[in-house]
Amino acid sequence: MALNTESADIILSKYFSVPETNADYAKMIELRRSLWGRGNEYLSDLCHTIDTQALHDAFGPWDTPSPQVPSFAGQDGSLPFHFSSPHDIAPEDYAIPPDRTFTFLDVSRIPFVPGRLSHILIRDEYGSTFEYLCSMPRDACGGVTICGQPGIGKSLFLYYVLIRRLLLGLPIALQVAPEEVLLFLESGTYLIRDQDTMNFIPGDIWALVDFSSGVGQPALFLTYPSPSFFIVQAASFRAEDMDWHRDKNGEAFYMRPWGWDEIVFGALYQPRPLPTLKGLRFVFDLFGPSARMCYTEADNYTSIAQRVMKIKADLRGVQHSPLRQLHRDMASAPANRISHQVFCIYPHPKFRSLPCHDFSSKYMGRLVLDCWAAKDEERLGEMRDFFSRFPVPGPAAGCLFEQFVHSTLPHGFEGPIHALPINPGVAKHWGYDTNTRDATYNTHFEPRTSTIIDMKRLSAPTENEYYIPVRENQAAFDSLVIHNGRVTLFQVVVNCKYDVLATSLNQLEKVLPRPSYDLVFVVRKGRCASGVVPNAWKDKLRLFVMELGD
Repeated sequence: MALNTESADIILSKYFSVPETNADYAKMIELRRSLWGRGNEYLSDLCHTIDTQALHDAFGPWDTPSPQVPSFAGQDGSLPFHFSSPHDIAPEDYAIPPDRTFTFLDVSRIPFVPGRLSHILIRDEYGSTFEYLCSMPRDACGGVTICGQPGIGKSLFLYYVLIRRLLLGLPIALQVAPEEVLLFLESGTYLIRDQDTMNFIPGDIWALVDFSSGVGQPALFLTYPSPSFFIVQAASFRAEDMDWHRDKNGEAFYMRPWGWDEIVFGALYQPRPLPTLKGLRFVFDLFGPSARMCYTEADNYTSIAQRVMKIKADLRGVQHSPLRQLHRDMASAPANRISHQVFCIYPHPKFRSLPCHDFSSKYMGRLVLDCWAAKDEERLGEMRDFFSRFPVPGPAAGCLFEQFVHSTLPHGFEGPIHALPINPGVAKHWGYDTNTRDATYNTHFEPRTSTIIDMKRLSAPTENEYYIPVRENQAAFDSLVIHNGRVTLFQVVVNCKYDVLATSLNQLEKVLPRPSYDLVFVVRKGRCASGVVPNAWKDKLRLFVMELGD
């Protein structure tokens, strides 16, 4: 016989009350009391917004000195600092647009937030993911696992959801131990340990489960094929993390990695000293868009050097493993294994339940080419086959096309290149578009010898060589030649958007000073690209586009 609401509340209070002697639980009781049913409009009272000016006030000037690179790091040519360091980064390359703003949510009263953060950045992903969860048909789906790259805020999203549901006055649960769940209802806060409460609770309770917090799998009673609980789990994409999907018809939802702007703003509330902007960007370029990685490694040069050495050693250690095996390891290996270091997970652009994979950065892709593929044609073919399945070209596509260009241009080139005008763009920037072309020139390059160079120490180049900057230079162009006395740079572009970076051009000007330089964008036939040209370089560059088929 069904119990009425009053009887259910009495039974819950009598048998499932929360022990207020537990300080963390007591804080959660108070959180429900203060937020329940206040409405969405109260969310703004829990938030504050930071704009670009406030960001720069917090960080200080861009040229704030970064910590000195340890002396040992420059003695090994395999380490990045000998060839590139945060001190080289040009501020115009990574400036935050002046109109950017981000909102932070106060979570200081929630004792279970990872890292005991006081505020969390409300990513654009959070609002859209919350609306997606609200739209899920409960009769067809019993829960969703929020998946994605380690360190992108999946766990933090759960606490955003908790506050949103409390403000709306909607029932919600938070699993705080393997078999302990805090239940927040209009009548109060309760502690559930088993399925015996099923007769006393309403339906459509969102149950938040953070796999990475030590909670592990959802409590068994949450996974029963009952409509009472709709599970929202933050976890990796490993199959065993989602075993409960079979019982409740669960789905996966892949969260996007962080953008550079998000990582910079998010650094303001990390529980560690604020890094330098240069140090933060240096790690972002090396290792990719994991916020956790960026905040942990920024300005920590010893740790960065050790990480790079370990990645190279690990890649050489798996040379006999197929690329697909490295990829499959992501579904079972710990987060510190090599597969998680070199691959990045992002959602399919049309189907958020499907994952796509790429290298976490262009630098990681180049290391895979050097240390795993090692110029082996069979392995290069394996890489092409593997990454061709994914719809959006990224670092992997760029590295593979770059490899093709490096094997093609040294043999000489005969064909057209098209001059590109540099025109005024938006926000006082200058830009180019490969669809807007000036004159066409039939160009002939003689065969040359491929030569790896250190851009910082290039001297007396000849017209007989095809120069490729060493990987650790992190050069903003892929190769250069001296052609008819002019310095000609080649830059492979596979995306429709590519901004010219000043960092490597500034370095080049120091070692090869010239009144102007030629920059040739190399694209696949039929592809186009556009982007920004640094203001300081708009009068010192002649731009061209060359189309190649591979």
